[in-house]
Amino acid sequence: MKRALATLAVLAAAAPARADLRHVSNIGARNDRPGIGVFSDTGWRTRLFDSPSRLLQDTYLDVGITTQLSPATLHPGVYIETVPIAILKLRASVQRLQYFGYFGSLHTYPDGDWAPERLAEAGREHSGDRAGGYLYDARANLRAKVWRIVASFEGQLSHFDLEVDAPVHEPVSDMLVGPHDELWQSRSMLGFLLAGDVQKPGMLLLGGLHQHFHAFDTDVTRHLPGLVALMKPPAAWWSAGDPTIALLLGMYADDPYREGNLYVGTLWTLTFERTVERKETP
Repeated sequence: MKRALATLAVLAAAAPARADLRHVSNIGARNDRPGIGVFSDTGWRTRLFDSPSRLLQDTYLDVGITTQLSPATLHPGVYIETVPIAILKLRASVQRLQYFGYFGSLHTYPDGDWAPERLAEAGREHSGDRAGGYLYDARANLRAKVWRIVASFEGQLSHFDLEVDAPVHEPVSDMLVGPHDELWQSRSMLGFLLAGDVQKPGMLLLGGLHQHFHAFDTDVTRHLPGLVALMKPPAAWWSAGDPTIALLLGMYADDPYREGNLYVGTLWTLTFERTVERKETP
């Protein structure tokens, strides 16, 4: 945690004299391994270019603190995010992982058997370890829009450094990972705008989404194809923040224990933003 705080101090000192102070909260819920979590970013955002070119519009650099919170986890950390050109978003973060709560903390499975029945039993017995660790995360997102067709691909590589000596069920990703494992995730989406425009009030987008997960040390793979709906309510419907609603209906096409099971998820995003100016110290 000391390393994360030191990094935050550097980011704060480097914040631009004029920037947008932003807070984004993502509230997610799912039916399989039922749970709810809040994923939040609070940081400074400054535009990189002032250009009429569509390729350079809405480019920015964003630095700040990030937090993942659920009844079983608290993951504070720092992040840096940039959009150098309109079609590409890059992000890197480091978080301190803390597991606690009513679900038995962090459960180890030395034999590699993390069947849903064993997860439920461990939760009832509150038999988990009060262990933590660090998560190092890097993401790249490519997106494009042609007419009313929207395409997006995101690749994410996460490195776990956990204070345990056996594979664990990691509740945020819902995967079995080793103590020093790498987890690859990819999300591919192809959608059609039925109304509005991308990230504008009144937007309604329907499409197909495929998610792929692979943990290298434990060799656990998951494929989750499905349908997704993205909505932004008209401005007159919502006065607090800038909301986006995502709904996902999918099926586990490849999973060690859940193949053929239905998956339902939702994600509500609220964005608050204001422009601030830093006073220079004489």
